Amino acid sequence: MRRKDNPPKQVARDDRPARSSGTVDTVAGIKITHPSRVIDPITAKTKLDIARYYERVAETLLLDMGNRPVAVVRNPDGIAGESFFQRHPQQTLKGRISTVKDPEDGEELLCVRTVKDLITLVQFGVLEIHPWQTHINTLDKADRFILDLDPAPDVPFAAVTLAAKLVGRRLADLGLKSIVKTTGGKGLHVIVPLRPASTWPVAKGFAKAIADSLARDQPKIFLAKASKAAREGRIYVDYLRNDRGSTAVGAYCVRARRGLPVAMPLDWSQVTERLQPADYTIETVGKVTLPKEWRAAGTWRQGLDARRRKAVGMK
Repeated sequence: MRRKDNPPKQVARDDRPARSSGTVDTVAGIKITHPSRVIDPITAKTKLDIARYYERVAETLLLDMGNRPVAVVRNPDGIAGESFFQRHPQQTLKGRISTVKDPEDGEELLCVRTVKDLITLVQFGVLEIHPWQTHINTLDKADRFILDLDPAPDVPFAAVTLAAKLVGRRLADLGLKSIVKTTGGKGLHVIVPLRPASTWPVAKGFAKAIADSLARDQPKIFLAKASKAAREGRIYVDYLRNDRGSTAVGAYCVRARRGLPVAMPLDWSQVTERLQPADYTIETVGKVTLPKEWRAAGTWRQGLDARRRKAVGMK
């Protein structure tokens, strides 16, 4: 489901230039105004800390997110203040960051190509960055699909790791390799790179078929409907992030939550019952290298051909 931008008046209010302080720091050539503004009261991390974190991980982050359209979540007054969802440059970001024109409606979409793009977003209050499941040169096709494992509050994270392995095995039975990351919250993302890319309806339909089959075969563990009432003790397999224009938080991206956790890409061998996603924050994640399986994924040749579609019950 595609979220809409906040109204322009709201966005303009929070893109206001700094006037109350003369303090300016520079990160990757971008001036950071209000660098000492506290973003997370729990850790006392500041806007400058966020900028330096993104600069630190930029080279690796861009290996996955580079040249993808993105939507962003802006928290200009920190995580305790209002948040704003934005996918278009609006007036204040126009000309300051990379964009791509959507041929479907002619609108400019935000995208991230360089470290300067990343830090520019931070300067304008961005914490979270959510890429599309495709690149800017193939907007009408998905080059991956995501199964978002979203557990009920009473499900321990150890159970989520075991469930993710079940999902990985289900995909492997279909001849599909997958990669995995924490979300910076209580779930995990299982991601299937697609080469050749697939049409959006096929990618979403295939993800839904996997979710439905998991719920049918393991009903005590999974459900495929977004029902909070029915979710108790189970894990919702969210397949809805696979529409054209839908997004999911990117690898290494900060979440606008207490402690400033990070969505961390992992090798499958790291997905154990001892895994604690809260261990990955802007404070604990240093300069990073992309996990081995994530690097290898760029060479995988796997698509949603007729044989695989038939195997999951698609027409």
